[in-house]
Amino acid sequence: TLPRNPDESDDAYLARVLADSREQAAAAAAEGTRIHDACECHWQGRHYPHHYQPHVDAVCEELERLFPGVDDWVSERSFASPEGFGGKVDLHSPSTGITVDYKGKDGDFSDGKKLAYDQHYQLAAYNRGLELPLAPCANIFVSRTHPGKVASHVWKEKDVAEGWQVFASALEVWKRLRKFDPSFTTEQEAA
Repeated sequence: TLPRNPDESDDAYLARVLADSREQAAAAAAEGTRIHDACECHWQGRHYPHHYQPHVDAVCEELERLFPGVDDWVSERSFASPEGFGGKVDLHSPSTGITVDYKGKDGDFSDGKKLAYDQHYQLAAYNRGLELPLAPCANIFVSRTHPGKVASHVWKEKDVAEGWQVFASALEVWKRLRKFDPSFTTEQEAA
C-alpha cells in the first residue's frame, strides 16, 4: 500500500513504512474509540454522531440475539476489587452476571479468522470485580471499516471460571513481584 520511490534508500523507505504504519494504527485505534464511545452513549441515553448508528444498531441486535430478553444493561461501570485489581466494564447485566467487552476490528469478518482466544481472562476478572454471579460472557467485535458488521464470541460459564483461574494466577505473580498487598492501607503505612 506504500510504493517505494525509485531513488529511495532502504533506510528512508523503512522509516517511511514505519511512520505510515504508526499513523494507520493510531487512526484505527481512534476510530475504535469513537465507535466504543457511541455504544456507551447509546446505553447511557446520550447523543452521539449519527454516522455511528449502524455500529450501535449492530451491537444491539447482536446482544439481543446472544442474550434474548436481557434488558438491564449497564454501561461503563468502574470497580476496584479488594483482591488488588480494577477495571471498567464496557457492558454488564446485574441480574444475569453477563459481562460484555467490545473490540474494534477492521474487515467484515467473512474470512473465518478466529477472533476470540484469551479474552475470557479479562471478562472473568470483570465478572469477579463487579461481584456478579458466574455467567456466560461475550466479546463483540465491531468492524471499524464496515459499519453495521459485527462478530461475537460467547464464553460459557466453565470458560469464565477457567479464565478467572488464569487471571488470578497472573495477578498473584504480579503482586508478589511488586510486593503489592491490597490490604495494606494508608493507616497501616502511617503506623
